[in-house]
Amino acid sequence: MANYGSATVTPVNLASRKAGNAINVGADPAAVAVTPNGRTVYVADEGSGTVTPVDVATDRPGQPVTVGAGPRAIAMTPGGRIAYVLNWAGGSVTPIDTVTGDALAPIPVGSYPVAIAMSARTGTAYVANFGSDTVTPSRSRRTRRAVPSRPGTPPTRSR
Repeated sequence: MANYGSATVTPVNLASRKAGNAINVGADPAAVAVTPNGRTVYVADEGSGTVTPVDVATDRPGQPVTVGAGPRAIAMTPGGRIAYVLNWAGGSVTPIDTVTGDALAPIPVGSYPVAIAMSARTGTAYVANFGSDTVTPSRSRRTRRAVPSRPGTPPTRSR
């Protein structure tokens, strides 16, 4: 659980419904995403412009990965190879290779992206952009910009 304003996340045992000890991460953690294998939690540190990986077995944070301005949400590809980080203030999405821990080239999206969702069937990330009132799709295997579309119209596929 992200504890915005405290620079910590708190693990919760879902079986016992008990909170564990707080884990130090970057400033203003805003969101978490878990890899499909359940081994790593990625924390979007909005205040520091980083994402902190946390090892679930040890509850230890790894080396923070620098992304764009104001990371607020994370979506994992179906296989867990790429974590897409939504950068609210930067108008971009930064893919992170979860195997190497490297940030890849940021993908420009619309103004003030506010939410991201990943299609398990197609591997496409969909970014809702608050400021430009658009949705930007991006294929998970590509890191180039897709054409934003207005809600109510079909999104354009990235090729």
